[in-house]
Amino acid sequence: DGSTTSVTMHDVLYVPDCPTRLICPRQLLHHLDDPDASLAVTANHVQLAFRGRTITIAYDEQLNIPIISTVAGVQSYLAYCQATNQSHIFPPSIQEQSLLIAAGIVTPNLTPEQHIKRKLHTRYDHEGYGQINAWLLDGTIDIPNAKAIARAPDPLCPICQFGKARRQSHKQHTRSITAHATKPGDGVSADQMEAAVPGLLPTNKGSPTKRRYLYANFWVDHYSSFVYVTMHETKHAAELVKSKGEFESFAARYNIKIKSIRADNGVYSASTFKISCDVQHQKLSFCGVGSHWQNGKAERTIGVIETKARTILLHAVANWPGVINDSFWPFAVRHAVNFQNCITRRRHSKSPWELFTGESPPWSLNDFRVFGCPAYVLHKELQDGNKRDKWTARSWQGCYVGFSPLHARTFALIYNPSTTPK
Repeated sequence: DGSTTSVTMHDVLYVPDCPTRLICPRQLLHHLDDPDASLAVTANHVQLAFRGRTITIAYDEQLNIPIISTVAGVQSYLAYCQATNQSHIFPPSIQEQSLLIAAGIVTPNLTPEQHIKRKLHTRYDHEGYGQINAWLLDGTIDIPNAKAIARAPDPLCPICQFGKARRQSHKQHTRSITAHATKPGDGVSADQMEAAVPGLLPTNKGSPTKRRYLYANFWVDHYSSFVYVTMHETKHAAELVKSKGEFESFAARYNIKIKSIRADNGVYSASTFKISCDVQHQKLSFCGVGSHWQNGKAERTIGVIETKARTILLHAVANWPGVINDSFWPFAVRHAVNFQNCITRRRHSKSPWELFTGESPPWSLNDFRVFGCPAYVLHKELQDGNKRDKWTARSWQGCYVGFSPLHARTFALIYNPSTTPK
């Protein structure tokens, strides 16, 4: 009938990763403060009678258990309906509920330490909890109560369940192609990723471009695991040679010469690419047909980058569906590559950037922000020292999509939703 009844219960069951409350029927009857309260179980529903009223609780079709919505649960459901512009008819699916939890609309039962740990996990590109715990314990992440947070049970991340699911790898032993690399440039693996979705190009002035990226080319150094990525509109050999030249120019800044390249067949076997390798006196070798594991360094690295980029992009879409979509994949990939290059992992004393360049990485762990989070930018008139109407907004809201490759190292790329090309 729309009315509410308050029932206070003590010593109820608590399951940290369960988004609902589990209530024991006998305990519920005990706390109703009604000696005539009863609970009748039928084949299709449960009837709870107390204080002169009867509540019918239907069985959930999927779980086959009776579920009732509390006031807090109804508020969360209404927030979901408002966020997704849906009518209040059917409850959200299991996947939608998980996305709501990730977006913060529905909050699961977590301890304060688990809440903090999940926020760190989200901020640092959904890095694994093992690495997060290691950073908390060694002081890399310097926050109050760090050790207690590290020892708290790792909370489940719904976005990671969607973004990182994969089949198990084969257990066949394969010989490492990185064993003979003793310094940067001794060996490099190359591979190309086809996105299948047109990706946005960054623009910093003028009208937004209608050009789109469709491919990404990865160069992975065997010695340091450093990753260099370039984006492309086509998969022509000329684009590949241009990508190789960019990587070689970057390496040359640090007096590094690329000596050997391992790649798959296909576009890498084009005569244009072979000639560019001969000109630079580079050894070029290919994988056997169907033997992609022979280029395992690049395959594995692309897999890690793809997984991380997909996960942070899903998280951004869940939080800002009207602005972020899968066309932002180039920004997510570059953000994942930057993070991968700049962090120092467990059992390592240096980051891939340090091992490859011999210099400190341009970004520290604390420089990274949640991909797709809101950012506020001062209006250009005020940046230029000019005046702006006293009662108008001083800034505009944009979306953080990583660091700019063309500006100062800490210069962030902010997407302006009002400039979306038609």
